[in-house]
Amino acid sequence: MGEIGMAPEVTNMPPATLKSKRLVAKRPMPLSPIVETPSSVSWLLLEGKKQKRDTSLLPHLYLKVSDAKGAALFYRTAFGVEEVFCRGICRYINGDYPRATELDFIGYVLVIYDSDSPVKPDETRAYRDLIVGDPDRLIAQAVSFGAKAKGEIIETVRGRTGRIKDPYGVLWRISSYI
Repeated sequence: MGEIGMAPEVTNMPPATLKSKRLVAKRPMPLSPIVETPSSVSWLLLEGKKQKRDTSLLPHLYLKVSDAKGAALFYRTAFGVEEVFCRGICRYINGDYPRATELDFIGYVLVIYDSDSPVKPDETRAYRDLIVGDPDRLIAQAVSFGAKAKGEIIETVRGRTGRIKDPYGVLWRISSYI
């Protein structure tokens, strides 16, 4: 056992993957112009190319789900985002540390982690808003990967807007700007 103030002893820690990279903030990054690319929510990529990220101000959004591994797969495939860090279940002397995955969510880090208590399937634990060039296409893509459309896609003063609930109970509003 470790002393008070010491880190817990790790009895089984999975090896890091070669794809893992940690993002660290240094100073605020300028906003890039919105440019739609042919697939996914990579609409903030300038000229369709990935920019080297200035991580000085790097907002993190935390999302508790019943299955972090499945949710991360859904977001990678339905929204086309990239995994930047993944941590498996670590076994500590005092119990398990939940699995967490960090996704590069176009300027934000979306941290998806397993709930430590049962999650009701109908419970909405979060609300997220995505602004994209073609909400109809992204909603159809998300539905094809298991999301449920919530109502019709409508025309608003800001552009087209629709809502989905992903397979992990999170409500997403997907819109375009005019």
